[in-house]
Amino acid sequence: MKLVTDNTTIVFEDYGLIPFSNAYDQTPSRRVRKESVIDRNGELTFIDGLNNKQIDMSFYVTGDTLQVRKQLIREITPELLRGGELHLNFENDIFWKAKVLNSSNIQVDFAVDTLNVRFDCEPLAYSAVSEDTTWIETDISWAVADFTWAGTDTQETFTSGTHTVTNRGNYPSNLVIACNGAGTVTIGSQSFTVTEECIVDTDNMIVYNDSVNKIGSFTGDFIILPVGESTLTTDVEIQLINKDRWV
Repeated sequence: MKLVTDNTTIVFEDYGLIPFSNAYDQTPSRRVRKESVIDRNGELTFIDGLNNKQIDMSFYVTGDTLQVRKQLIREITPELLRGGELHLNFENDIFWKAKVLNSSNIQVDFAVDTLNVRFDCEPLAYSAVSEDTTWIETDISWAVADFTWAGTDTQETFTSGTHTVTNRGNYPSNLVIACNGAGTVTIGSQSFTVTEECIVDTDNMIVYNDSVNKIGSFTGDFIILPVGESTLTTDVEIQLINKDRWV
């Protein structure tokens, strides 16, 4: 089990922390708001997105003495507070973007201590399978926004025509689509048209090229890729980057 922060990679077992228990809700809760209406029975329910999920982990803290075990815990505490990509041993093909918001609990025993940590994670996990992550345009930086495209991607180039594109996750995925010129891109019932070369980021809903805002060159949908296989039609060459996500 490991936590990849912006500073280092913590492999818990290397610090003598042996995971032995975990618990979390498989399905994250949904954001719900209810409104009462005069002269109407019941309530109106509005559902918008998913809440973060909590992953509770317990570790045996190994070491010959209590002093050694406490020192091991002190060494990893700053990295726990940084947060990062949480990779669990039993599902190492994905990772969770996690932070530690609550205090950790240590139970002291004469022979072995236990460390209990609650990770606050974004509701969707990302693919940890190594693929093509070299396209520098996935790091977006321009005058009015600064976004990072998290997770491991699948990158494909499509020429003009009809193709099949696959979302390997179990949750709809946002895309980054680089259009090499003017044209129309369609996936299923969603489509957009651009009038010049640009990059369309459907997650952050921005369109740009060389750090210049190009939203005026875009009309249509910020396409979301459904789970499984979908038909893609384009009349311009594109590079499509997809981040598979799991719930």
